[in-house]
Amino acid sequence: MTQLLSVVRGAYGVALCCAPGPLIGLAGGPAGDQRARAVARILGARHIAQAALSAVRPNPAVLAIGAAADTLHATSMAAVALPDTPYRRIAGTDALIATAFAMDGIIIAAGQAAPFRGQGPPGRTRRPSRLSFRR
Repeated sequence: MTQLLSVVRGAYGVALCCAPGPLIGLAGGPAGDQRARAVARILGARHIAQAALSAVRPNPAVLAIGAAADTLHATSMAAVALPDTPYRRIAGTDALIATAFAMDGIIIAAGQAAPFRGQGPPGRTRRPSRLSFRR
């Protein structure tokens, strides 16, 4: 599941870097706005870097840090979407996408966190991880 998330995130990042105008227009934003396209390219580069790191080190800590970054990004985009500006629809769309990535990261990280001894299936014990999630 981690690999799928990395592939989807990486593809989204490449699309933002290579064709930001059409994606912005598709989401209802100003496709010709140079500033919006530059921001989309920067965001795309972040998604590519995060996808690569999550693919290389898919452990709960890396996924949790990525989910935190996505949560901060979703929060900032929600703040941009609040006033009635030309960026409202694109910011709202991006906030939803960032929220989906954050939720996926949290769910996958929680599933990978090792349970404490005695909490796993019978006959199978695992060491507790440094980053533990309560279930």
